[in-house]
Amino acid sequence: MVSSHDILAVCLACLKRGARGSSVGTRGAMGGAPRTEHVEITVKAPRLGCDAIELLGQKHARSELYRSDSVTPSLTSTALSFEPIEEPESDTILANVGHRLPWLLALMMVQSVSGYVVARYESLIQQHVIIASFLTMLVGGGGNSSGQTVAELVRRLRTGEVTSAIFWHVLAKESAIGLLLSIGLGLAAFPRIYLMQKGATSLDAFAISLSYTVIILMANALGVCITMLLHTFGRAAVGAPPVVQVLVDVLGISLSCVICSAILE
Repeated sequence: MVSSHDILAVCLACLKRGARGSSVGTRGAMGGAPRTEHVEITVKAPRLGCDAIELLGQKHARSELYRSDSVTPSLTSTALSFEPIEEPESDTILANVGHRLPWLLALMMVQSVSGYVVARYESLIQQHVIIASFLTMLVGGGGNSSGQTVAELVRRLRTGEVTSAIFWHVLAKESAIGLLLSIGLGLAAFPRIYLMQKGATSLDAFAISLSYTVIILMANALGVCITMLLHTFGRAAVGAPPVVQVLVDVLGISLSCVICSAILE
């Protein structure tokens, strides 16, 4: 809003420029006493355009803002505060260690099962060393796929987009996604193994690619089941990622050995 003070200032500036003299002294034709004639000068103040009015309005708004008690430009307003932050008791370092350590200890024991599986199929691995070369790719692919599923599902559970009431719908959807992903990755794995691995036969490539396909499908479905189960106990965020990862590792190695044994022996 433009104040009357600003408009008056503009008008006075225009009058000073236009009215340099408001009276003209003249002498009579006969050389008499000088006669003063008053000349009326009409000065029109320029019309204020939209830009000028807007500029004056901004100036007025700033001046009113600085005059108010709510905003006072001062160097002390930008002073930094270094007060210590008080953390809640449930968010301390020891509290976080206490929440996570039991999960990791239990999963370490479960992960030891994979060692027994490898020992059980030791003769198969000795005859087909290529299986050992791709075990990391097999279990890693399952872990990557399940990790994506768990992260997306935990986010949707937190926002309320997904609830336990639609468990079967979520499981069917993620299984369909896992099926398409497994087919695509399995087809991509075959040339990767057959063409880029020295000494690999077409039967080796087929067995490992099929194992990869089954592991991806299993990992997606397992990710949904474990995440929804732990969500009912309020432990999906902290428990689902490591639990799913370990189970996918153990089951991935087991499935790989079983499938390769059935095809190669």
